Amino acid sequence: MKMKIWLFAYLAVALTLTSCGAGDAAGRAASLEGEWTLLTLNSAPLLAGSAINATFAEGKITGYSGCNSYGGSYTVKGDSLELGEIAMTLMACPEEGIMEQEQAYMEALSKVTKFRLDNDRLELLDASGTALLVYARMEPFTGDPAALVGTEWHLVTFDGSPLDETLSFTLAFTENRYSGLAGCRHFEGEYQAGDGEIDLPMMAMIEETCPDADEAYWTLEGCFTDAVGRARHWRIVDGRLELRTQAGQVLVFGP
Repeated sequence: MKMKIWLFAYLAVALTLTSCGAGDAAGRAASLEGEWTLLTLNSAPLLAGSAINATFAEGKITGYSGCNSYGGSYTVKGDSLELGEIAMTLMACPEEGIMEQEQAYMEALSKVTKFRLDNDRLELLDASGTALLVYARMEPFTGDPAALVGTEWHLVTFDGSPLDETLSFTLAFTENRYSGLAGCRHFEGEYQAGDGEIDLPMMAMIEETCPDADEAYWTLEGCFTDAVGRARHWRIVDGRLELRTQAGQVLVFGP
């Protein structure tokens, strides 16, 4: 479970990306739209267990840089894609190397002058043509929010593996509220959902404590509730609910 110091600050980052290749500027900007997960940073893979991503949509760029979230606006001017002021949360994450990797990511963004697209692969390059950042397009999530209402789910896998087979982690939805069990304690809150998008803020725990809970339990509970609170996308596939978090983790629930 990450221990984080939540301090919020706004960083003004002036970035200019210049596209290369044929085609009109509007077409190139549209092709950038979507969610991208970072594969390599300065030609090196990311730290094990870490994730960085970027989303381009309707003139706004948002993303997760490994510990913090960032976001701002972008506009197309000729062959250039200019990013305006970027707002960034300022958190401290204790995992070894995460803060250094995040700083390297932001520094790499500041050096980008070009981009190159090859199907579902996006490369951001510097003035010499060196690929600083290489992304893969993330699979889009879609769904009618009405399909969530009245459903109840139990966690099957957390990012590909069971969280703890001896505990029950559940999630249920009514029209505007969600609730569930995080192993021992119950939780509830309000949510908003759109076509494949979801926001579950302000989670409240019902019980104050869990009898006989040890440190391992609190770690699992925090891991689950933190992931649910960070969910940004949802879909129902083959009778299973999938939630994808801001950091790219995927929670799979069965009915």
